[in-house]
Amino acid sequence: MTKAKRCDRINTDINPQEPRIVFNIYNKEISIMKRKLLALTLVLSALITGVSAHVDGGNLGDVPNSAEKITVDGKKDAIYDQALKVKVDQANGSTSVNATGEAWLLYADGHLYVYAEVADKDIVDPDPDTQSSSPWMTDSFEVFVNEKNSDDAADIMQYRIDCSGFPSAYDRNGLAEYGPGNADSYFTYAARSTDNGYAVEYSIPVSAKEVGVNFQINDMLSDGSQSLAMAPSKVTGAGAGSWNPGEYPYVTIGGSTVSLPVEDSGEATGGSAATFDFTAVAAVGAVLSAAGYALTKKRK
Repeated sequence: MTKAKRCDRINTDINPQEPRIVFNIYNKEISIMKRKLLALTLVLSALITGVSAHVDGGNLGDVPNSAEKITVDGKKDAIYDQALKVKVDQANGSTSVNATGEAWLLYADGHLYVYAEVADKDIVDPDPDTQSSSPWMTDSFEVFVNEKNSDDAADIMQYRIDCSGFPSAYDRNGLAEYGPGNADSYFTYAARSTDNGYAVEYSIPVSAKEVGVNFQINDMLSDGSQSLAMAPSKVTGAGAGSWNPGEYPYVTIGGSTVSLPVEDSGEATGGSAATFDFTAVAAVGAVLSAAGYALTKKRK
């Protein structure tokens, strides 16, 4: 009497005439999966390369193109998580640093987008007369842009938003536009209060591919004095001088593109969102492998 093999006993439970497991993968689901994987690749690429800026020969890094529409409302859109980030925390000269911040930079549709958060535990409400005459003497955030990346201060445009949302645009060629209605034609802006300070957002027209930049926090103290925090100088690593373009670091524009992961509309699965579950795929693979092995042994 021939002894039954273990694998034969397993195979006796399988009837090849019964319906088999069929996996019906729709083209739309495959397309959605491919788009998700592409978006995931872009996100991981941005994270791996590291988008926190540091001075490397003056280059803070690449400001990526945003594939997403950015709304200037003083709120941090999700796409800013993939932006170039710059710390604004360096002292300039003998000025001490009390308020510090971070800025996130993106590029889209011919505009440099800057979202910044300032940590300032002692906000001083801006005086309207000061805003109209000397807005730099308010709790405010400034962006300096030099599209020629030159050493000439005449090539610099300064964009400022104070903690209340009061804007100003200034250059060394006679431009001095302070307040809503005056500065509006030069950039789009927004501001809001936060739990530990305030946030500002800019949309600034920029066409150059290599741009000198500087960032400055004006911090008014309750005793009437002021402290400053700057972006790092490409020369010393300390705070870059406000109107000293020879110390400005620079950024390159649009060397990469970032986007958000594609959200599944649920159309391919009758309303429930399709997900790419690697655990489920592995389990299915194991079942198919076992079934195939068992059938092969039975034929033998």
